Amino acid sequence: MGAWKALLALMLGTVPDDKKAEAERLAQEVEAEMAKSTETSDKKTDAGGLSSDVLLDQVKQLTTEVQALKTTLAQERTEREKQQAAIADQAKQETAKRIDAAIAKGVEEGRIPAQNDEAKTTWKNLFESNFDAAEKALAATPSVKGTTTNQGKKEDGKGGTTTPATTTQTPEQILAAARAEFAASTN
Repeated sequence: MGAWKALLALMLGTVPDDKKAEAERLAQEVEAEMAKSTETSDKKTDAGGLSSDVLLDQVKQLTTEVQALKTTLAQERTEREKQQAAIADQAKQETAKRIDAAIAKGVEEGRIPAQNDEAKTTWKNLFESNFDAAEKALAATPSVKGTTTNQGKKEDGKGGTTTPATTTQTPEQILAAARAEFAASTN
């Protein structure tokens, strides 16, 4: 009887949690049947005792059920992994759309030079690493949009001109300045 219990315990160790109760119930039934057979005799009887053939059949049945449960568990695990991958892909796509929209808005507002692919790539990398900080840095970046006169001075919108409209800061410098400004405003 010890070998049967060991075999059943081994089989129960591979059963998923949600199917353990059913497997334990089946194991208890087998154990009860085995107890009955040892009480009556070791011989085959017609009085309800279990023969070794019956026990082997029950073990085979339990083994088949355990294998079916393993297969079901593997299928569910595979399906869950597929769903998680789909969710991750969707999140990546949504993040990429947000980043593209933020960069397009920055270009539209004149905060990111439209013809400078290197600046766009830098801003994209900044948005990918920390979207909120990059968004604040971009908002703090002065717009270079506007018309300039022949003297290289930007119109101030009031009929006059201001200092030359040039920006020589890199996006990294702008981000560092925005971070410093943000840190100062939170203290």
